[in-house]
Amino acid sequence: MVQYLEIKNSASNIGKINKSLKLNRCNIIAIYMPGCIHCEMLHPEWKKAARKLSKTSNNNGIVSFINMKYMNQLNINTSNVFGFPHVVAIKNGKEINYNGPRDNISLYKWMSTLCPPNGIRKKKQTRRKKKQTRRKRKQTRRKN
Repeated sequence: MVQYLEIKNSASNIGKINKSLKLNRCNIIAIYMPGCIHCEMLHPEWKKAARKLSKTSNNNGIVSFINMKYMNQLNINTSNVFGFPHVVAIKNGKEINYNGPRDNISLYKWMSTLCPPNGIRKKKQTRRKKKQTRRKRKQTRRKN
């Protein structure tokens, strides 16, 4: 299950994120700057999208919202962070930047491409049901 973490005033959960990065799990990170209006507008939308993803995805990953003063403690390349909020996914060691719309629906769609939701599994048909289905097909063919 995907876990949602916010790192605002302490670096207590940085270790969890670094461990997840090391294990090449699905990691989606938003780095924000306190006082940034764009970051403040992103936060509720990010939270909604992350919570929805945590309910639907079976991947072991982390979606996080991290204060910029803790970004250098992450085991990622932060030299390409030029503006805030900086939204990036790290999967299998590759960074994937997000530059799309910042509403929760768009964010969720992007997140779910990286950490796919649980698949709906079809139940296997029993032999009896398969035979019944074949019979029905034959009957409809005879009528036509």
